[in-house]
Amino acid sequence: MSSTNQQFSELLDYLFDKAKDGLGAFESASVLAQSYRNDYNNINDAIEALIRNETWKATCSGFISGLGGWFTSIVLLPTNLVSVLFIQIRLVATIAILKGHDITSFNTKWIILGCLCGNLLSSLLKNKSISLFAGKVGVVAINNLNKLVIKQLSTKLIVQSTSSFTKFIPILGGVISGGMDYYATKGIGETAVTIFSGR
Repeated sequence: MSSTNQQFSELLDYLFDKAKDGLGAFESASVLAQSYRNDYNNINDAIEALIRNETWKATCSGFISGLGGWFTSIVLLPTNLVSVLFIQIRLVATIAILKGHDITSFNTKWIILGCLCGNLLSSLLKNKSISLFAGKVGVVAINNLNKLVIKQLSTKLIVQSTSSFTKFIPILGGVISGGMDYYATKGIGETAVTIFSGR
């Protein structure tokens, strides 16, 4: 694994742990899941509301206190992109819990992170005919998923961070960036519903 990919892997581990355990005012995925269970009688309604609310948080996220620092400097990502990534990971982890999955499982962790690749994960599972929830996933399969996620996300985030819009046209860049975060987060949530419903 290249140095850059290794750094992204460490970043994903760090953000996943924060999503799992909570960060400041942001409660853990399990606490968030329980909150939605309490507010809605139907799990599907709860997940729909969750996606809607977290999508707007991602759109308006900006800076989340406690994220960034040396990770942001190492991988050359603006803090707002890392913040959105944290929200997206926590969203998917919460959906996984609401669908009855154990997010402390190593395999489930990488499936959660795989959802950040959107429809690409669905296509991979369909083409490979892998049933991720039918017993223990093979080491080779999960390692391949690990590499795919890191490669796709590192490319995607570096492209976003070097966008000319955000560098040279701040107001327009902010609008475009917010729109991209909105649709990306919504799509990731929908992918997670599909993936974690396929038990």
